[in-house]
Amino acid sequence: MNIPQKTLSLLAVASLLSFSSLSAVETDPVGYVTVTINGNGGSGDAFTYMGVPLHKAVATAGVIDTAPAANSLTDTSQAWTADEHAGSYVMITSGVNEGVSATVSSNTADTLTTSEDLSSLLAGNESFEIRPYTTLADVFGATNSAGLDGGSTAGNADTILIQSGAGFDTYY
Repeated sequence: MNIPQKTLSLLAVASLLSFSSLSAVETDPVGYVTVTINGNGGSGDAFTYMGVPLHKAVATAGVIDTAPAANSLTDTSQAWTADEHAGSYVMITSGVNEGVSATVSSNTADTLTTSEDLSSLLAGNESFEIRPYTTLADVFGATNSAGLDGGSTAGNADTILIQSGAGFDTYY
């Protein structure tokens, strides 16, 4: 079968154009990871140190309008419900202090009040994301689907230690 040179050239150009119109898709990774926590069959203490490897999905994002006041970040393009982000955290995603985060203690329609004062670190026009914190229920199941043993004291229950500053908070 002979295909004329002109037809082959047109087919080659058409295939290149169809492949060049494809574009990559980028998404934030979200989901879950199953982690096995090894015990010792109940014969003494056993420790498994683990972290939560995934962030929760972004609840909202925006840009700080101007240099922030103490404990206050404003984005006038927002229309939040009062306190809908209280208990979440805000992370700065641009600028010289990208990665800085603070707990949101309350919010109005367009202003976040943070428990930490970020005003000395931000100049305004930085982008941010708000995400909910990961909770013990997120990690072990709201109804203890992980099967942890409960008890009235740390001595007769599975104990969860959460790093908090220089020490640990204990849950059992």
